[in-house]
Amino acid sequence: VSEQGDLMEILFAAEDAFWNEEYQVALYRYLQAADAGSEVGQYNAAFLIHHGLAQIGDDYWRTEMSTTRSLEMTDGEIVEDPNNNNNNTMTLSQDEWNAKYKAMDHALVFYRLSGLQGFAKSLNIVGDIEYSLERYEEAVDAYREASNANFEEAMFNLGVMYMFGVGTSLDDNLAKRYFDLAIKAHPDAYIPSSLALIVISVPSATRRRLFELYRSKGSRGLAQLWLDFIWDHGDLLVLGVLIIVLGCLYVENNRRRRRLEQAAAATHLEPGVLAGDAAMAQNAG
Repeated sequence: VSEQGDLMEILFAAEDAFWNEEYQVALYRYLQAADAGSEVGQYNAAFLIHHGLAQIGDDYWRTEMSTTRSLEMTDGEIVEDPNNNNNNTMTLSQDEWNAKYKAMDHALVFYRLSGLQGFAKSLNIVGDIEYSLERYEEAVDAYREASNANFEEAMFNLGVMYMFGVGTSLDDNLAKRYFDLAIKAHPDAYIPSSLALIVISVPSATRRRLFELYRSKGSRGLAQLWLDFIWDHGDLLVLGVLIIVLGCLYVENNRRRRRLEQAAAATHLEPGVLAGDAAMAQNAG
């Protein structure tokens, strides 16, 4: 009981520091909680690092918790630039490399620890980070773990990976399966998964070429960005489609009305009289 009380005090102190925008202090407290086995501490430490709000000092990784991969480089080493449209190479200093990638791997350590304690959202975030670093096979593994924990967004993401054959083989049947599972797991997944099922109707070879094209341009892939938008704003998309449909119906109704008015004018009748009535009026005359 005493240990739990101490842990709660640490978490409360971390939360207070966070809301006071003392992010480095908050990280220090969350790391204390994380080392004590707190899933909340692990997730929030990862969050602060992932979003660049705070950094871990090198001394921390000299402890027995140092499980992250080393991404250190020598100054002047040549690496491929994924954002270079010409697919040329660029020179990154060690500091630049560490700032861009090392922090991500630090965050991954704590997201994974959080996921091991059953927080599926952390595993999904691991997949997102691995995807952003173009480590697609690792992304698929993380999405699959989160899917096994019944996390609907991970099911959707895994379906996308199978739909484009990224990090795994292209498999429309498995893609449809995971989209269907996402729909069953949570109502919010219905719209994005249903729209993704429409995308599957595009020939697989075309889908794969499009993904490779936009990846070579330094993008995450147009299709992935589009599906991310669908997931986050699917309700707005449906509303927009409904507005477009109603607009088309309105325009068509106006056209039909104008045609009737023109027909009525030709027979010297009041606007709005139907053609059948016009014929009867002529016969009566």
